[in-house]
Amino acid sequence: MYEPYVWDVDDNRYIDFHAGYGANIVGHANPAIVAAVQKRVTQGTHFAQPTPDSIVVAEELSRRFGLPQWRFCNSGTEATMDAVHLMRAITGRDLIVKVEGSYNGHHDAVAISIFRSAKELGPAVKPSFADLKIEIATAS
Repeated sequence: MYEPYVWDVDDNRYIDFHAGYGANIVGHANPAIVAAVQKRVTQGTHFAQPTPDSIVVAEELSRRFGLPQWRFCNSGTEATMDAVHLMRAITGRDLIVKVEGSYNGHHDAVAISIFRSAKELGPAVKPSFADLKIEIATAS
């Protein structure tokens, strides 16, 4: 069904303003999207390295939006995490402005609220990571 609706367990219909965190902006089961995915999935479903398709898509996005460089991500979390790192590196600033109460990804840089009390934030957790440097000797 190509519609912007979702239904709950009691069959109440709602307009899906959430749209899969924005991924379903053309509605659910849009025939053009379904056909394109069905055609493409026969060639593989997930590639860690860039493919020729990513070049075609990046060129089209560049044409449409006038932005010359594109970074494709596996998730919105990865996209916002990369965006935070990139903007801090480019601007030299630490402060990032985000929309309070909105989902901005699931990583430490954005999974915070300055408008909540310490009790509402949950129990304190100490960092439990340590760096491990591994050097690999190569035969000469």
